[in-house]
Amino acid sequence: MEDIKDLYATRNEGDIVWNRVGKEIIIIMTREKDEKILRLNITAGFIWESCDGKRTVQDVVNDLCLKYEVEKTKALGETVKLLNQMGKIQLITFSPDPS
Repeated sequence: MEDIKDLYATRNEGDIVWNRVGKEIIIIMTREKDEKILRLNITAGFIWESCDGKRTVQDVVNDLCLKYEVEKTKALGETVKLLNQMGKIQLITFSPDPS
């Protein structure tokens, strides 16, 4: 698992459509060869919406812990895992500087 906690995460919104539906976020990837529909639960949706390029992954984890009262070590591990997966399918990009 790559250590990305000090990087800024930004949603790649160029070829996707997403919207909040109730407590979930639905993401539709519209890439020609890689069309997918993803459903994010409430915490994954919170993480997704927080990836605005202005906060580091650690900042997102801190906000997540405050909102949902989860333990930081577990939240960091799960958030990094989720964001690495999103990065692999090009939903998220990481940068050392804010956007």
